[in-house]
Amino acid sequence: MLQQGNTLLRAPEVLDLEMLTALRNDIDLQALLLAVPKPNTEQRTRDWLNRRLDDPQGVFFIICDRSSNRGVGFIQVVHIELLHRRGELGLCIEPSEQGKGYATAALGLIERYLQDVFDLRKLTLNVLASNENAIGFYRGINYSTVGTLKQHFYYKQTFHDVLVMEKLFFAADVSR
Repeated sequence: MLQQGNTLLRAPEVLDLEMLTALRNDIDLQALLLAVPKPNTEQRTRDWLNRRLDDPQGVFFIICDRSSNRGVGFIQVVHIELLHRRGELGLCIEPSEQGKGYATAALGLIERYLQDVFDLRKLTLNVLASNENAIGFYRGINYSTVGTLKQHFYYKQTFHDVLVMEKLFFAADVSR
């Protein structure tokens, strides 16, 4: 478990399936996450979660309110490449829990964890170019836009641009 302030990152528990299933059935939220929205039963969510947990090149945590241990979202890093010391970030907070500091705390915790455990130096992420709230949030915690994937994501009969963002924890040390 990792904790900071009122935020806790922990392994998923059975009680989290309801929250995760609700997140995976929120069509607009799934589109913001650049996922293809599909109906998800609890079993489909369990299967998705097991794939996340079994991925040797990824980490997955439930983001919780520390005082209640209630899950409010998840954070994951996939495609961890140890040689290049980088990974791809995914973050999802229940819409009703956004703006309460969970995302900022979770990112601080996961970044330190990734540096300490995997010696990562960089995270990348993709975000819809129209998602101004998310872009502003990431820029506020030192993520930089490094490119645009033009007409990259199809949703509601329209192709959308996607920004590629990154954060370097520290410059590569070539002597390692």
